[in-house]
Amino acid sequence: MFSLKPGLNRRLYGVASIYPDRAVVVGRCESWTITYKVGERGLDVGGGLVIVLPLGGFSGIRHFPDVSMDGKWDVWEITEPGYVWVTASNPKTRLVVEGGSQRYTPPARDYGWSTLREGRPMFLWPGRPLYIRVEGHPLKEGDEIRVLWGDTSSGSPGVVTGTLAREAEILVAVDPDGELRGPLCGYYPLESPPKIRILPERAVKLVVTVPSKVSMGERFEVTVVARDKYENVASGYRGVLEVKCSDPSAHLPETVRMESKDRGVLRFTASLRSVGVHRITLTDEENGLKGVSNPIDCSEAKPDYRIYWGDPHVHTSLSDGLGTLEECYIYARDVADLDFAAVTDHDSMLTDEEWELTKKAAARFYEPGRFVTFSGYEYSERRHGGDKCVYYLTDDQPIFRYIDEGSRTPSELWEKLKGRKALTVPHHPTHKRMRTNWDIHDPHFQRLVEIYSEWGNSEYPSNPRPVCLNHLHEEREPPEGTTVQEALARGYRLGIIAGSDNHSGQPGYCDQMGNFSRRRAYHGGLTAIYAKELTREALWDSLWNRRCYATTGARIILEFSVDGHIMGEEFSTERAPKIKVRVLGTANIEKTEVIRSNKVIFVKRGDGSELQFEFLDGEIGPGLNYYYVRVTQEDGEMAWSSPVWVEMTLGKR
Repeated sequence: MFSLKPGLNRRLYGVASIYPDRAVVVGRCESWTITYKVGERGLDVGGGLVIVLPLGGFSGIRHFPDVSMDGKWDVWEITEPGYVWVTASNPKTRLVVEGGSQRYTPPARDYGWSTLREGRPMFLWPGRPLYIRVEGHPLKEGDEIRVLWGDTSSGSPGVVTGTLAREAEILVAVDPDGELRGPLCGYYPLESPPKIRILPERAVKLVVTVPSKVSMGERFEVTVVARDKYENVASGYRGVLEVKCSDPSAHLPETVRMESKDRGVLRFTASLRSVGVHRITLTDEENGLKGVSNPIDCSEAKPDYRIYWGDPHVHTSLSDGLGTLEECYIYARDVADLDFAAVTDHDSMLTDEEWELTKKAAARFYEPGRFVTFSGYEYSERRHGGDKCVYYLTDDQPIFRYIDEGSRTPSELWEKLKGRKALTVPHHPTHKRMRTNWDIHDPHFQRLVEIYSEWGNSEYPSNPRPVCLNHLHEEREPPEGTTVQEALARGYRLGIIAGSDNHSGQPGYCDQMGNFSRRRAYHGGLTAIYAKELTREALWDSLWNRRCYATTGARIILEFSVDGHIMGEEFSTERAPKIKVRVLGTANIEKTEVIRSNKVIFVKRGDGSELQFEFLDGEIGPGLNYYYVRVTQEDGEMAWSSPVWVEMTLGKR
C-alpha cells in the first residue's frame, strides 16, 4: 500500500524504541515505555504521531482524566489495567492525547469508511490507535515523546500481555505538520517499528490428530501438538512420550521424543493391522500430560470415500486479521494438521494487488495428495444479503467486491459469477449486524451454509453456543427468519459446513477472534468432506454435491444415509425410508438426534464414544422432506450432517 526509501524515513521522521526490549509471557501484566525520537523534519504545532498498540487479547487503553473532571470519575477505575501516560522531553510542549478504542482510520484522508462510498478498498489500523498531537511549542530533532504503556503509579497492574503468543508489532507513524500528507492515512510510518515477542505458557495438554479413514497396513502420519492453557503452541515444550494404540498389532514407535527444535509440534508415522475403530494415546508421565487421538476407522480394503478436514474461513493481515498468507497456510498444514484451507480476507479491504497475492499463495501451497487450498474472499455486503465467502475452483478468477460497480448486491454478484466455477457461502447467518437475508438466494451458487464458527451456532433459536457479539457475555436471540433451519424450511438445498472465521491467521485450531483477534471466543469449527482423493477437483465436487458435514472443531466421524443415499443427495420414494446413522466420537456421546423437516423424530442416547442405529420413518408425510443428524457429545462438542432430501410420493408406505 505504501513504500519507504531506506534511510530517508529514519533520518527525516525519527525512530521509535521500546523498553524493556525483552520477551514476555502471555497472560502477564507488564509495563513498557515507547520512546519516539524526533527526526530532522521535527514536529510542528498541530503535527503529531499515531502509535498503534496491538490487540490479540492485550488490555484496552485507559487515560487518566483531567482534574477538571473531579466528581465525574469513578476513582476505583485507576486499578484497572491499560493506563497510558504521555510526556514530552521539552517542557514547553503540551501533548493532546486521544483514541485507544476506535480502530478505524480517520476519514480525513483517503482511507477508512469514506473510501467505501467511493468504491475503493478501506484501510484499518492493525490495533488500537493512540493519537498524539503537539500544541504550544514544536518539537525539534532529538526531542522525545515518551509513552508509558501500563502506568502502575495509581494501583493499575500494568498491561495484560494478551493471550496470543506471537511477535506483536507496534506501528508508529508521524504527521510532521498536521496536514496529513503521508502515504499511510496521511502519516509517514517509521522504519523498524518496536516489537514485543510474546511467549506461550507451559504446555498443559497434547493434541493428537490422525486421519479418520485408513485401510489395514496403510502408513499414515500422527501429529502431536503441545498447547498451553490459551491454546497456543507450547513451543518450549520438551518431553519423552509413550505411544500406545488400541490396536495391539499396530506398527508404531514405543516412545517419541519432542525436543526444542520441534517447537511444540512432532510427527511420526504409524499403521494399523486390525479392522475396527482405533485411537492412539501419547503420555508424558514426567510432565503429567496425555493426549488421545481422534478415532481412526480402519477397514480391510481402501475406503471408497475418505474424510478430509479443513477450515474454509480465515483472515490475515491483508484485511483485519494477523499474520501473512504464508504463515496462515503453514499453520493450517503443519500445526492444525488440516487437509484443506481457504484464506477469505474481506473484499472491501483487498486491493487488486493483494487479491493477486491471495491467489498466488493459494496456488503455491496447493499440493495434491497432501494439502488443498482454494482462492477465496469474504463478500462483506450487509445491507442486502449478508456476509458470504466466495470460493473459486481455480486461481485465475477476478474479485467482485460489494463496493465495485456491478457487484454491489448479491444478485449482481451472482450475475458476475455466471459461467465461473464458484460457490458463495453465507456465514454467521443469525448475527445481529451481519445476518443473512434468506429472501435473497441463488440455488446454483449458494449450495452451502456455514452453520458454526467462532461466532457461534446458527442452527435454530436458543440453540447451544448461540451466535453472540462477545463470546458468552452477550447471548442474543437470532433475528427472525435468519436461522439455518428457517432457510431449509424455505426448500433451499443447503449443505452444512463450519469454519473458524479466525482473525489471527491460525485456521483449524484457535479461539481468537474479532478484528485482529481482540478477544477469545468459541473454539473454531471444522468442515469434514467425503471425497475419493485429496485434490481440488475432488473436494470441490463433494462440496458442490454437499457430501460434507460440520463440527465445532472435534474430528467426529459421522456417517448418515437415507435408503442408501448419503448426505447431500435427493431422491423420491413411495415407501417409508430407512435411516442409518453411525457416529464415532472424540468423547462420550450424549445423544444423536435425527431431524426431519426441522423436527426431532428420533433420539439415540449415547453409551460411550461410539454408536450406530437404523430405523424406518413410518410417519413421513407426502411431499418434500429433508433429514439431517445432530450429534452432541458430553464434552459439548457437536456435529451436524448435511441433509438428505426425500420426495415422498403416494403409494405403499
